[in-house]
Amino acid sequence: MPWTIARVLPKNESLVASLLQREGQEAFFPTYTLNSRQRRGRRKRKTITAPRFSGYVFVKHSEGGPPICKGIIGYLQNGDEPAVLSDSCIDELKEYKVKDPERLRIDDVVRVSEDHFLMGCKLIVKMILNNHAVCEYSSLGGIKIVNLSCSVLERV
Repeated sequence: MPWTIARVLPKNESLVASLLQREGQEAFFPTYTLNSRQRRGRRKRKTITAPRFSGYVFVKHSEGGPPICKGIIGYLQNGDEPAVLSDSCIDELKEYKVKDPERLRIDDVVRVSEDHFLMGCKLIVKMILNNHAVCEYSSLGGIKIVNLSCSVLERV
């Protein structure tokens, strides 16, 4: 049985997944966790869980085509047919962990954690813009600047 990708109404991923599961369909939407910024007067930081692919739910359906329920706008298409994903692709999505991009601060010492030409090098965060960090590092030719996604960086 193939997995398809349902487009859902904004902020309805959880509702659609639960409705599909009640109908006996397997549904999944990957999430990640963020720590909200502390606001004036608050003592604790609030943890927020958000969908990783906002507006989409992965649905494993039986024969007869993709299911229809409240909240589904449509399905991603490959020509005239719904686009399908393999079980192994969904398994990878279930195991993948998203790192919290807000944890990095200016002047943090970080290193690249994923396969990249700077993997293992120590860098210093100089600026953070839209989930990207502008970092500097020392090289034989002097100081270099590089722009990297926060998801590939980890604090040293």
